[in-house]
Amino acid sequence: MPISEDWRDSWALAFVELALVIALFIADAHHLIPVSKTPELVLLGWVSLRLRHLKWRDVGLTQKRPVLQMIAFGIAGGIAIEAIELYVSQPLLVRLTHRPPDLSDFNELRETSNSRLLGWHSPGLLLPSARKWHGGAGS
Repeated sequence: MPISEDWRDSWALAFVELALVIALFIADAHHLIPVSKTPELVLLGWVSLRLRHLKWRDVGLTQKRPVLQMIAFGIAGGIAIEAIELYVSQPLLVRLTHRPPDLSDFNELRETSNSRLLGWHSPGLLLPSARKWHGGAGS
């Protein structure tokens, strides 16, 4: 049974989609989404477009430049943002507040290995400083 045109343009579908977006943000706030909610939001957008028989270009997402040029612009933009943060924003904030940024919240991340961050909880895969939490060797 095909989906009717009225249903695809209905307020009910828009309300369900909005409820799903709100649910994603709430789940992320409660740390139920592991890394980023972006893939789920992109998937929801894709499903929404498919239900309406639309394509990405129908909502304005088109490729007007070559892919390598877009990648180069992205890399250059990322470098520029980092340079501004490192050489302008951070020194300005240190000058205004008279103290460096407090990064103590990241100590646990520094003490654990990438395998721990990826969810592998075997004590053998942890750095010696993190093994003590699991009662393994090196504690």
